[in-house]
Amino acid sequence: MHKLTVAEYARLVNISEATVRRKVKSGELNSELIDGVTHIVSERLPTDGQGDNQSLLVAHLQDEIERQQSEIEYLRNELSESRQRSDTIILQLTKQVETQTFALEDLRTRSFWRRIKMAFIRFGSPLATEQKEV
Repeated sequence: MHKLTVAEYARLVNISEATVRRKVKSGELNSELIDGVTHIVSERLPTDGQGDNQSLLVAHLQDEIERQQSEIEYLRNELSESRQRSDTIILQLTKQVETQTFALEDLRTRSFWRRIKMAFIRFGSPLATEQKEV
């Protein structure tokens, strides 16, 4: 069973698209609506009497090539955007690793009492908070 769009069917049998639509409306041709596009349903490929199915095949293949080319372009854009996102994430993680490395090295070089003093300055003295509560 073959399904052809109205334009494909019209080219194949060498008639206008309006004529094809009239034949569909009158019931002379079986049709099916697929994704909002009317398709002519036929058991065999119709011809214009000269057996010229080659032009229909070429047209169909050209349409398919165009569709696949647009899909390839879309997928290339998606891949490019994904690469940019991954590069951004890698850059952010690299910066975080550097920051953490510097902080760790800084802690290693300070004396124990210096680290305690910095903790009190940063988070406040537990003695000072007890005095405020009283």
